[in-house]
Amino acid sequence: MTQEATRAAKLEKQLGVKLGGYQKREQDLARQFAEAVKQLEQTRLELACFEELAQLERDGVAERLAKLQQEVSQHVAREADLQRRYADLLVDRRQLLGV
Repeated sequence: MTQEATRAAKLEKQLGVKLGGYQKREQDLARQFAEAVKQLEQTRLELACFEELAQLERDGVAERLAKLQQEVSQHVAREADLQRRYADLLVDRRQLLGV
């Protein structure tokens, strides 16, 4: 009976060593998996944010371009008006000087 108990204890010890190794490996893999899932979620969140920013930027480009084109048109119109005014003033000057 003692031999069987000794043998059983020895087998239990060997089994504990093997199972302990497997349990440790399972814990390590579970931790790595949890970290990978967390990193995947973070990456998906970042991707969604950058996609939203890209869409906002595409929308903003059209608005900024339209605003700049309007500004250029205003400057061109103002310059043409000032050129006409300058020409009129030159004519007035010539008339006043009698040239």
